[in-house]
Amino acid sequence: MKKIPNIIIIAITITCFNFLSCSKNSSSSTTTQQSPCANPSDCIVNTWYLKQELANYNGSMVTIFVEGGNANLINSFGSQYWVFGNNTYTEYSSQDTVFDSGTWKILPDSTVEINSTYPDTFKITSITADTLNINIPYDHNYPSFPSVETAVVSGLDTAKLSAYLLTFTTKP
Repeated sequence: MKKIPNIIIIAITITCFNFLSCSKNSSSSTTTQQSPCANPSDCIVNTWYLKQELANYNGSMVTIFVEGGNANLINSFGSQYWVFGNNTYTEYSSQDTVFDSGTWKILPDSTVEINSTYPDTFKITSITADTLNINIPYDHNYPSFPSVETAVVSGLDTAKLSAYLLTFTTKP
């Protein structure tokens, strides 16, 4: 009869240690995951620095630009960044050079419409407070100037291009 209480005490002790160690690990964690923004328009107002651009080209992903990459088709994208104000949009091709500017709005399906010298439309695939991922479909019937220019400068045949996938962060 005495063995049962000893077993229960040992089991409770082990359970308490496991519970305390699990709760301590979860509360002292130094890495925090950024959750997606409930409303993309709450997070898009910021300065976004291009970190990666891929193309869906002939059914495969092709790297156009990756920060610090040595297989880039275009290296000048390292200085490109976008600034979304409350209603204003500015695209910089370098620190002090404005490439395009205008206004923007987000539709309920997370599609962003840019009304500027070079109007464009893209879909936000995910957004957090510090990371923006977008998909720019290549419209063969009405291609945007920036999409065509990127294809031409990188040597891609526009007939084989279906989309660009871009990743931005808030850190230069």
